[in-house]
Amino acid sequence: MADLKIVFDKRGEDKLATSVILAALIALPESPWGDLKGKPITDRALATRLRQYSIKSRDIFVAGKGLKGYYPANIGPCHVASLPQDC
Repeated sequence: MADLKIVFDKRGEDKLATSVILAALIALPESPWGDLKGKPITDRALATRLRQYSIKSRDIFVAGKGLKGYYPANIGPCHVASLPQDC
């Protein structure tokens, strides 16, 4: 959750396509997302991890194109509160 919050904070957008989130997670320095069991994280793996927090992808529109993605509002105060204080 901390890395996802970093991605949303860094981008500062009201919604992000799953592909953008994945690329940003993989690009984070010293993050495990580029090498999970020898492969980078996928859209399904991200969805599975977020589902445990009741966060689901939504239909979003970026530049008139329909995509799957997430809204930063989905990461509510309860999710942020569950992060360690140094995150």
